[in-house]
Amino acid sequence: FLEGIFEVADPSIAQGDTVTARALLDEGAARIETELAGEPEVQAQMMTVMGNVYRSLGLYEDAERLYTDALALRETLFGPRHAAVARSLDDLGAMDYVRGNYAQGADRYQQALDIKEALFAPTDAEVLTSLTGVARAMHWLDSLAIAESLYVHVLDQRRAHHAADTLALANALLNVGAINQLQRRFDEAEPYFQDCLALLRAHSDASPLQISEISNVLGLLLKNLERYDEAEPLYRETLAIRQRILGDTHPRVATSLNNLGAFLRSTEQYEEALDVSLRAVEVYRAALGDDHPEYAIGINNLASSYDDVGDTEQALRYYRESLDVMERALGSEHSTTNALRLNLGSMMLDVERYAEAEDLLRTAYGFLLAS
Repeated sequence: FLEGIFEVADPSIAQGDTVTARALLDEGAARIETELAGEPEVQAQMMTVMGNVYRSLGLYEDAERLYTDALALRETLFGPRHAAVARSLDDLGAMDYVRGNYAQGADRYQQALDIKEALFAPTDAEVLTSLTGVARAMHWLDSLAIAESLYVHVLDQRRAHHAADTLALANALLNVGAINQLQRRFDEAEPYFQDCLALLRAHSDASPLQISEISNVLGLLLKNLERYDEAEPLYRETLAIRQRILGDTHPRVATSLNNLGAFLRSTEQYEEALDVSLRAVEVYRAALGDDHPEYAIGINNLASSYDDVGDTEQALRYYRESLDVMERALGSEHSTTNALRLNLGSMMLDVERYAEAEDLLRTAYGFLLAS
């Protein structure tokens, strides 16, 4: 069946045009729904496989639809407390994460974890997968202490019981490093990132994309440590890898562009930073929509780039938009929302719009004191 997905039975279907991977995937997904209707267990598995492919291409809406259908099939087949149901909940939790629906993602990962804890030992890799999902959601929901404790626990269990699974261990190292970096504990974060990178580079099955994930966060760390000569090649390498493998319109390409733009600003390469930030925002908008937290971060960085080149009106416009988007996405009290509020308030102060600045800064400091 899998091989058949990538065959065009009737040459007239293509009508002389190149058959794209997307068209083949869509045809395959349709065939899964019709040709495997009498084999629901296999159908659910193939929906999951196809959902993974759509997800890797950044086609999140299609992936979520297939994951949702797979979950429904598995619940009908096995009931609500089966390991396969939990795996489908993990898949949907991952989709919630990339689409910015963090509270829903946390709920789905927790449902998966509850099922798995009743079926597997606490140290089982299945349990650790769902625990990682819960931690990731807590991370974005501003519950950093909970996220860190879960990430550290998963890493300890991976080292003790699953060290042979190099890719999973590398991911656990990456997560602990990232949560340290987020809390500006840069010296503590670096050993985790370096160990992760060394593991991946030594592992024959590690893909360039997997290596690009750690190169991306290591570049950010080195920038924060002001080790700019080491950071810049990592940013540019990550972007090149992602563009080559994923194309120019994938959300992870937008993230690389965004991070490179922020780096260029920190090294006073303002014109290139503005160009790169504009491209990042275009890709974020097309791939994720204009209500996603990552889009808000992208336009905040674009605002900073306009400020750097002296375009005050454009800077104010995008600082306002970034705050509006983030308030809708994560709420008014989230720490990231508040950081964007501080940015806009500071800009208002710079342009001597004191009443607006005071309102924004009082609100921001109030949330800081309450946190």
